[in-house]
Amino acid sequence: MDYSAEDHFLSFKKGEEGGFNYFFHLYYKHLVHFAFTFLKQTSTAEDVVGDCFLKFWEKRESIASLSSVKPYLFTSVRNRSLDVLRREVHADNYIIHITKLPREVTPDVTQKLITAEAMHQVFLALQNLPDKYQQLFQMIYVEGKEMKEIARELNLPLSTLKSQKARTLELLRKQLPHLGYLLVFFFLNA
Repeated sequence: MDYSAEDHFLSFKKGEEGGFNYFFHLYYKHLVHFAFTFLKQTSTAEDVVGDCFLKFWEKRESIASLSSVKPYLFTSVRNRSLDVLRREVHADNYIIHITKLPREVTPDVTQKLITAEAMHQVFLALQNLPDKYQQLFQMIYVEGKEMKEIARELNLPLSTLKSQKARTLELLRKQLPHLGYLLVFFFLNA
């Protein structure tokens, strides 16, 4: 049986994976190419498009019609790509600023400045994550709760929390490529 684009759209709106897959396969390569025109890095472009498809899925109920799918996806990818570029420029400017500090500034103060700026970027990036990941990050790294305590509080298996913690750090790493694995290392040892 042949499905029309409208059939796939209705399937997508109902939360059916087949409807989502239709749009993913239809637009993924085009969107990666589009993001690449801004970002000039294939892996970053793929990450941006992946994030946008995740938002597309989460916001499926608010997508009004089949005709709004393509503009929604391309606008999302454009906006997300520009966000990534702004963060990279901000990070580059910060590094330039740090290197111009007088020699009298102790390494300890410089390290604290770098850590504070990195944490600021992490908290900005957290705003782009789903609520459950934001909540878990808050409980672990801000409130300092133990995983077992969080598992009891949220009534979730410890293994689920561990995988959500890993996913949270992975999503942050993708959003903050200039911090890379230092970010993950810092939080894994926190």
